[in-house]
Amino acid sequence: MEFPSKDAVHDFEVGWNSHLERYSLQDDEWLKVMFEERQRWVPCYLKTSFWAGMSTTQRSESINAFFDLFVHSKTSLKQFVEQYGCALKFKAEKEFQADAESFSKLVPCVSKFPMEKQMQGIYTMAKFKEFRDEVVGKLYCDIIQWDGGKIYHVKEEVKITEDFYKTVYFIVEYDSGLCECKCSCHLFEFRGIVCRHMFMVLQRILC
Repeated sequence: MEFPSKDAVHDFEVGWNSHLERYSLQDDEWLKVMFEERQRWVPCYLKTSFWAGMSTTQRSESINAFFDLFVHSKTSLKQFVEQYGCALKFKAEKEFQADAESFSKLVPCVSKFPMEKQMQGIYTMAKFKEFRDEVVGKLYCDIIQWDGGKIYHVKEEVKITEDFYKTVYFIVEYDSGLCECKCSCHLFEFRGIVCRHMFMVLQRILC
């Protein structure tokens, strides 16, 4: 059985080259530059960097939407500086309220796994709700191969439509010496959430 390595990157590059050949665009200078800069805009290259799960476009839209509350096209430079301070204060207060809410309210666990209980006390409410989705998603995962060392192969049945599931394979690496765990899906690096594949492996190791 074959386990794809860096599927998304490979698929993107194969698809890119296929389209260049199909439409005879191999010599297009703009597309050459775009491909050279692919690590700055193609989602599969950004998954190893933490962006709280937001794409480049989403980050830009989020920032624009935030400042739309305080400035407009006719705002002077002096007004902008004043409003910028108000915006930062407003943002800090919202974050403080969210932190206070996280401490005062408790989102229930969906399982009896000790790790979920531990994460309940670590994550904010919003992040813990995301982690609960991973706990539920673990039901569709299975460890199908272990090389006896630190590499685990995990299979997941991913729901595409109501009646169609696609089998996807992930590689989880666990280093007991460093107490580090990594998954080829890069959810932890991208969103700060322990993925269902890592959860599956950690449960196997620690339980």
